[in-house]
Amino acid sequence: MITIRLHNVSKTYGSGKQSVRALTDVSIEIPSGEIFGLIGYSGAGKSTLLRCINLLERPSAGEVWVDDVALQRLGKRDLQQARRKIGMIFQHFHLLHSKTVADNIAFPLKLAKLSKAQRQQRVQELLHLVGLAGYEHKYPAQLSGGQKQRVAIARALANDPTVLLCDEATSALDPQTTDSILDLLLQINRRLGLTIVIVTHEIAVVRKLCDRVAVMANGRVLEQGPVAEVFLAPQHDVTRQLLGIAAPHGTVDTTQEDTVATAAGEPPMSAAARLHVACAGAQANQPVLAEVAAMTNTTYTILRGTVDTLKDTPFARFTVLWNTGSQATLQAVVDALRARGCQVEIQGTTSPDTPIQAEAEVTV
Repeated sequence: MITIRLHNVSKTYGSGKQSVRALTDVSIEIPSGEIFGLIGYSGAGKSTLLRCINLLERPSAGEVWVDDVALQRLGKRDLQQARRKIGMIFQHFHLLHSKTVADNIAFPLKLAKLSKAQRQQRVQELLHLVGLAGYEHKYPAQLSGGQKQRVAIARALANDPTVLLCDEATSALDPQTTDSILDLLLQINRRLGLTIVIVTHEIAVVRKLCDRVAVMANGRVLEQGPVAEVFLAPQHDVTRQLLGIAAPHGTVDTTQEDTVATAAGEPPMSAAARLHVACAGAQANQPVLAEVAAMTNTTYTILRGTVDTLKDTPFARFTVLWNTGSQATLQAVVDALRARGCQVEIQGTTSPDTPIQAEAEVTV
């Protein structure tokens, strides 16, 4: 079931020569219960797109559907009702500083005209859910940043929404607190079956939390799909930059054995190919590089590498300088890596006399 459907959504601010196009023809479908990431640099249009989902920003063109309801077709009262099922949390919490934690969480319940007893019961349930039991009488000024965000999450969940929108929800937090908030969001997703859309510029957030991701720049979606596919085989330079991967250059065509050759038409005596190798799943924890090197009687040097997880999926990514004596050997190395389920890009070749420098320590 598709919970959120955006079809050709565009957003323009102003008019005439003073107009600014913030979004252009964005189409996204988010299944029920999924955690979906919107990632990109500042000014990419991520937050604008997020706010279009609950019509805090009304699109200039296109359609927004949530739970099979076209929000733009609703009248004011019906839209207010629909928004109660779309919770939202912000980077800077947006708490009412003159109200207690309990009053902040109960605020949307009061607007929904629940009785005092119902509000109190729901507040206690939410405080236990977000790990703040006993904090109901404290004020925001008495809380840490992570605790404030937990209150904001509890408030967003007050009306039992089906969708939770998160606008840079961890950007104002330190790394340790960020991890705890991400763990809480993951717990909420799994426990409540909530569909979560999270805007971030942090790769680590998407890596830990998201099932699928859309990469944005200049108000457009450049690529989208399962996190493992997008991160292990990025198709756009912006995605590569976010991931810290160099774009291919001097690429060798491995379908032609005579591509690398001297002026006399002979393959060089020795050559090193710079390969970007990525794999996910069980292969990420296997000695794939060593196996292929032994099979092809070659050697390699890891210039840069990461071994980690994408949510629950192990993944590994390496930039390797692979010493091959000919194009045919290079082809054999690439074929063997791909046969083991690895994504492989050839990012160039170098002469045997070129000094080798590691780009960074391998992260494990």
